[in-house]
Amino acid sequence: MEKIYLEVALPVSLYETFTYSVDRNLVDFPEEDLIGRRVIVPFKFTKHVGIITGLKENLENIDFQLKDVLAFPDKYPVFTKKYIEIIKKLSRYYVVPLGMALFYSMPDALRWEYEKGSDKWKKKISESYIYYPITFSVDSIKRLSKRGKELLSILIEKGELTEQEIKELGFSKKVINTLIKREIIKKESIFFKEDIKKFLKSEHRIYSAGKLDNGFFLYKSVSFEERINKYINWIGERIYKGESCLLIFPTVKHVKLAYEKLKPIFQDKLYTYFDGLTSKEKLKTWIDLKRYKGLVCLGTYPSAFIPIKDLSLIVLDEEHSDNYKMLRTPRFDIRRLVYEIFLSKNKNLSLVFTTYTPSVETYLLLKQKKLKEIKNENFLSYFNAKLIVNNPPFPKLENYIISRLSLDEKTLIVVNRKGLASYLYCEVCEREIYCLRCDIPVKVHEHKDIGKFLQCPICNKKYSYIENCPKCDNRLKEKGFGIEKLNRTLTKKFPEKVSYLRSDIDTPIKITTVLTNYETLTPEFDTVINIYPDIFPSGSFKSDERYFRNVLIPYLKAKKRYLLLTNSSEHKAIESIRKKNLEIFYKDEMEKRKTLGYPPFRNFILLTFEGRHLTLEKVEEIFNQWLKEFNLENLDYEGVYFAYYPYVREKFRYNIILKDLKEKKALEFLFLYCSKKNIKLTIDVSPRDII
Repeated sequence: MEKIYLEVALPVSLYETFTYSVDRNLVDFPEEDLIGRRVIVPFKFTKHVGIITGLKENLENIDFQLKDVLAFPDKYPVFTKKYIEIIKKLSRYYVVPLGMALFYSMPDALRWEYEKGSDKWKKKISESYIYYPITFSVDSIKRLSKRGKELLSILIEKGELTEQEIKELGFSKKVINTLIKREIIKKESIFFKEDIKKFLKSEHRIYSAGKLDNGFFLYKSVSFEERINKYINWIGERIYKGESCLLIFPTVKHVKLAYEKLKPIFQDKLYTYFDGLTSKEKLKTWIDLKRYKGLVCLGTYPSAFIPIKDLSLIVLDEEHSDNYKMLRTPRFDIRRLVYEIFLSKNKNLSLVFTTYTPSVETYLLLKQKKLKEIKNENFLSYFNAKLIVNNPPFPKLENYIISRLSLDEKTLIVVNRKGLASYLYCEVCEREIYCLRCDIPVKVHEHKDIGKFLQCPICNKKYSYIENCPKCDNRLKEKGFGIEKLNRTLTKKFPEKVSYLRSDIDTPIKITTVLTNYETLTPEFDTVINIYPDIFPSGSFKSDERYFRNVLIPYLKAKKRYLLLTNSSEHKAIESIRKKNLEIFYKDEMEKRKTLGYPPFRNFILLTFEGRHLTLEKVEEIFNQWLKEFNLENLDYEGVYFAYYPYVREKFRYNIILKDLKEKKALEFLFLYCSKKNIKLTIDVSPRDII
């Protein structure tokens, strides 16, 4: 009986595909429809759902009995052949097993896992909520478990997560429910269709946006309203021709805001796609967008993986957002993914990056003329808030801030530290008091019953409060100023007049941490006070870029005055605002990174080794052996050094930075070798940062 031989990618941590066979007469669809299709196959002592990535004809190198496919569970392929090739290319670039990349790229409803011993398939749970923190501080929460604090820290950093994302990070439903019950986090329904009637009553003005040609563009715009009007016109032109569009946003809240504007216009042609929708809804959206043309999809980063039929427009809103670099498998950068889609269409597509503060990488592309600017104008000229820069220290910072407040005006205070943010510092030894287990500064806490104490923000170990330096006996000083400390002070002074920015309470004074990822969702205020935006970990090549954004965004929210408290009053970011010319910062930053050999002028790969009894010497031994075995002695690298969080969940962590490694195939062997030694190795190509 004639056989067809299939190349199948499986969701296992192996950098290879596997060959299976199937009788030709059992395939009741054209052979060209095999690629991209899900298939159930035996693997070792279990079963897996894999994706067919190709057909094999030459079986000369196979010297064992091939296993047969067990079933084809779907009516249609999940991916197109073109998208399979794109994900193959990205998997090689990011050194991710192809099977894992494909498995986590498709809808969770299709990610079946076989339950050994039960002969059943475990399917993903539906969900329809996102979870977000109510507090900005982990330190202020008492009697919270270690895992609860870890999850809360991640939520504060990311802004929002879905249940699926939380579970993939290793947290149980019990941890989620505990935080909800204690009103530390909230869950919010993300079914937008509940409010369709309200949306249909809304009015919407459409402005002429002009024809958008095919190509790669940068569109700089501060106003979300202005952006949406542009998008509406671009979309309308393409839908008229029967083509489809994809708009990608950094958070679900952005998607919801865009949905409210676009739903009255595009009605049933409008779809949404992001983690958190029910499995059924995501699967239906995936299939519809793959089969039918002339549709519009609004989504977060997972929507970039949908093989949308006749796609002719991709918009990546707020392209500078760190949310576009995935922190879980596959560790792709969505900016690179959409650019590969653009190339796969032979550039016969419009790809638009939208922002008003481009990432340094995108700015370089602009200067290299690899993308064009849609609107070249100085938007800073429209902002006239008075800039006041003060250089601390002040005798008492709280009193200074209170003196600048007026309850007759709307004021936003941006505090760039969470919690009390205090630590103990010896001015003689010039050092902070560190945790004995984690080697990082402990924070000062205060409880009404026991008074002050010290606690490590990583392992949560508590220490007695000390007043004198254990080395020189000098009087220690408390340093730092965080949002919880400010909230406590202002609430005492102005009862019922202070609230967090993202709360529903209407108060004249609002407080928040950094505005990045929420700039378009933040209203304007009469006065904005920005406290210490220059606090970043040492060793970060993006410190100046983050400082630039953390200084600029609050300025754009000020109508009358912008008070900036900083230790970096001569920074190019401030000069850019004063002279209303962002080129001042970008040119300086580009020159600095080029001189120091930082991205985007060099390609970095961050290796993180993690193990329960792992030592620096052991990592050095493994790494040097790998260099020798693959003849990489001339490789430029930095390491081995302790990770920024060197000891997490009772595991030691070490980093190595590789520079301009061309033979990435060698990393696959390093990964597999570490796995055999029970060492977790994370390979992060083009990382968000290197600390």
